[in-house]
Amino acid sequence: MKSPQVSRSVTLLLVAAGFAVMFASTAVKGVYQVYFVQLATHFGQGRAQFAWSGALFMLATGLMSPVVGALSDRVGPLRTSAAGALAAGLAYTSAALWNQSLVWFSLAFGLVGAFGLAAMTFVPMGVLVDRLFERAGKAWPMPSSPTAPQLASSCCRRSGSGCSHRPRGRRCSVRSA
Repeated sequence: MKSPQVSRSVTLLLVAAGFAVMFASTAVKGVYQVYFVQLATHFGQGRAQFAWSGALFMLATGLMSPVVGALSDRVGPLRTSAAGALAAGLAYTSAALWNQSLVWFSLAFGLVGAFGLAAMTFVPMGVLVDRLFERAGKAWPMPSSPTAPQLASSCCRRSGSGCSHRPRGRRCSVRSA
């Protein structure tokens, strides 16, 4: 199925909005990192005992990525990012309202906040860029890594018939330099 043509100004606006969302999403994990010692003290834990809550958050973020990918394919990357922002807001609000429970904090931040972060970062933005620049082969990997086009090029040269870095089984359009 062909994507509808989108004007250049709308494309640039969507990409800029996507990267602004990704930038804002860094606050989801950044707040935890900045206030880690204060949070550990607040919950009466040492740093070593409290660190598992951050580990749960990062593990859950990784495990949520396939869910976020499926959601991005089904409802679109912008709606997925909006759901992520809502989830992150709910995570912070609930952690603030029930601030005496370490278990509640871990569930709110570690699971709901993790979904929020995953839904506002690389996976939906990769889908967005892929949809907007369908024919521009090197544009797709850029949200994840500046070195990704070179990696994709070598993958395409080796396989010749298509690469795993292209979603939904499309033939690879990345050309080597």
